[in-house]
Amino acid sequence: MATLTYGMATAIGQGRKINHDAVFANDGIFMIVDGIGTDGQEIAQLVIQEISTHLQAKSIINANGTINALAEAYTKATAAIHQQGNEGGGASATTVVIKGEMAYLGHVGNTRAYSVARQSFELLTIDHTMEEKSLEFGMNFGGDPYSPVLYRAVGVSDEAPDTLIHPITTGTGILLISDGIYRSGAHMIEFDGGEEVILPLDDEAMSKIIREAESAQTACDALINAANEHGGNDNLSAVFISNEFVFNAQ
Repeated sequence: MATLTYGMATAIGQGRKINHDAVFANDGIFMIVDGIGTDGQEIAQLVIQEISTHLQAKSIINANGTINALAEAYTKATAAIHQQGNEGGGASATTVVIKGEMAYLGHVGNTRAYSVARQSFELLTIDHTMEEKSLEFGMNFGGDPYSPVLYRAVGVSDEAPDTLIHPITTGTGILLISDGIYRSGAHMIEFDGGEEVILPLDDEAMSKIIREAESAQTACDALINAANEHGGNDNLSAVFISNEFVFNAQ
């Protein structure tokens, strides 16, 4: 039986005036949502409400039922965005439902989920961005300012979410982050001697921050602090779900 603890944190960041991110944790359901458009803040809260309400109302008895419930929840969230008349608005959303020592994931957009263990840090989701799509065709638009543009988002596309099942065994955890964390930096700053490139937080840096934290909550706080130190040019959010993860490991 999983012994879960969790932490979550969200911040505006240094480059934004409004936080379009939202985080959620309750009753074994964990979410991170990044709203898109001028009404992104309201859309993020709407997506949280629709997905969590649907999942909490369902009586789920098996793995297929959980995956189906996730797909239904994302469909309801898309419909709710349309009903409110938020044309052109949408959201990235990554959801985790924990049952026993299994994690059931639903995902659309460029929020992310990672599986974290003492010696591994594994990306579980695919970014639905033009940048990621270009890599499928052997191109790299990493330097293109349009590369973070989404080709799939809740409220924008009617496709079912990506879903998968992944173990969360004793000593492991699952990290959810918004793109503001892993895309922080990646820009030039000027100083007296010229220019310096500020690189984003990579997987190695994020893994190290989590391992050296004292708890799931301090891990989330430390990730946001580190992203701000790397520029914090977007909203910043993190959720960490721990099944007796070994923290404070040098």
